[in-house]
Amino acid sequence: MTTMKCHGVRPESIGASLVNYAQNELTKKSSLWNPSGQTKIVFLSTEHECLVVETIVSLLPVEELAVPISFLFGLLRSAVMLDCSIACRLDLERRIGSQFDIATLDDLLIPSFRHAGDTLFDVDTVQRILVKFSQQEDSEDDIYDVSVFGSDSPHSPSQSALFKVSKLVDNYLAEIAPDANLKLAKFIAIAEALPTHARTIHDGLYRAIDIYLKAHQDLPDADKKMLSKLIDFQKLSQEAGAHKTNDFPSNL
Repeated sequence: MTTMKCHGVRPESIGASLVNYAQNELTKKSSLWNPSGQTKIVFLSTEHECLVVETIVSLLPVEELAVPISFLFGLLRSAVMLDCSIACRLDLERRIGSQFDIATLDDLLIPSFRHAGDTLFDVDTVQRILVKFSQQEDSEDDIYDVSVFGSDSPHSPSQSALFKVSKLVDNYLAEIAPDANLKLAKFIAIAEALPTHARTIHDGLYRAIDIYLKAHQDLPDADKKMLSKLIDFQKLSQEAGAHKTNDFPSNL
């Protein structure tokens, strides 16, 4: 692969070769590229698979879209499961963050492999990717800015990209909201990861918070107010505004 790069082989060809190699080497982990098959996940237990993932990541072309973003998420799932190097995972998170506006909800539903009593999904990884996406304009000052992207580093995301990601994030929040182990601080961190101007309408965020409140009935009023302050009620549609439930503090 290194020789191919040196001889100017197109990034798309290199990417396709890496995808094919990964699927052959990690064939028993096909669910990594099919999030809907999460229940079929079987842990890879050897150092070989970890080496395969880290090597593939090190050979990925620097150009965006050289490999499908779903493939990058598949590699990230593998890297998390296999406890690959921090550098490997950060590189994948950075690559994904640079094109996060084309991700899907299934991509984001990364199972949490760390602790049995933790959240169902890996919220921390998604939060880091979101930060990478929303703060791309600060990449030159990033302490991890040693990736292969170099001069091709993206600039701040466009408003259209922000809008797409805001809808994706709100759907993600609604998906993880029923998790009894999801702490309020983590929910808020995901909701606040995007700049305030990313959401032109707050219906999706309102829906996610409503689901969270219903799933966490024991929240004190102070915490409910914290959640309500995330919503700009002036940016709710008439339908969403009329839907306001008793779970929200009465003075808001």
